Order: sequence, then C-alpha cells, then structure tokens
Amino acid sequence: MGMAVTVNRVEVSPVADPEFGTFDYADAFEMRTVRPDSRPAAAWLRAGLEDSPAVLRWLVVLVHRHVLRFRLGSLSGDHMLGLWRIVKLEDDDARLEADGPLITGRLVATRRDPHTARLDTFVRFNSRPTAPAVWALVGPLHRAVAPRLMARAARGG
Repeated sequence: MGMAVTVNRVEVSPVADPEFGTFDYADAFEMRTVRPDSRPAAAWLRAGLEDSPAVLRWLVVLVHRHVLRFRLGSLSGDHMLGLWRIVKLEDDDARLEADGPLITGRLVATRRDPHTARLDTFVRFNSRPTAPAVWALVGPLHRAVAPRLMARAARGG
C-alpha cells in the first residue's frame, strides 16, 4: 500500500553541521508523510539507497566512485550504506561521509518527528578549479535523485 508523501527542498542553515566544518555547497530536502513512520533515520536512509532500482544504485555508485572520485568501501550485495564512512548512527540522526581528491561529502539524515525526515548534503571542494566544475555537472543530478530516493524510502515504510 502506498503512502502519501511530499518531499521539498528547504533552506540550510550555515551552521547545520558544524562538526563538518566549512563547506562550499549544501542543500536539504524534507520529507513529510501522512501516516507516521517510526523507522530511525538510518533505516529510511538505507531504504532510499538499497530499495531503489538496481540501475539507480549502479548509477549512484558509478558517479560517486568514478566522477566524484570518492574513496568508497566495498559493495556487498545491495548493502550500499557501507560504501560511505559511517560517522554517526542514532535513531534520529545518521551521518555518512565520503572523501576523495576532489570532494568531501557528508549526508545527514534526521528524524524530526514520526511524519518528518530530512536529508542534508554538505560538499567541500578539495581541489580547485576541478572540483567546482565536477560538482556543477553532478549537482543537478543529485538534486533530481535525492528527493526521489527519499520518497521511495517513505513509500516502502
């Protein structure tokens, strides 16, 4: 049975993730569901990544590994969460990080309440001028895919 869900881009506070430090790009998407969803932040983040179609999972890994040049862990079956370094896994806060010669990225998944989840993305450019040019190509793809993954995760819950 499907779940009514909305995903909207929301403003990012400049201090939204102070432990990550300065960043060159940030965005955030907030998901609201009609029915409550009690899954912790890590569970819906995992659902968005791992329950997506195989071609989309393949595209995400391809872009992260070969375009953004993130140093990722090994892919074990469909367990994509382990590709990125897990910084924090708590019920209402899950943080993943990946870095490489061009870019360091952090995903922050938070649960505000049983009807609301949020995904913040922070990007720091490690190489100039290459990194901003690469992100200019990848950023629009990220902004198209991230809300779709969040909606898919909500419908699966």
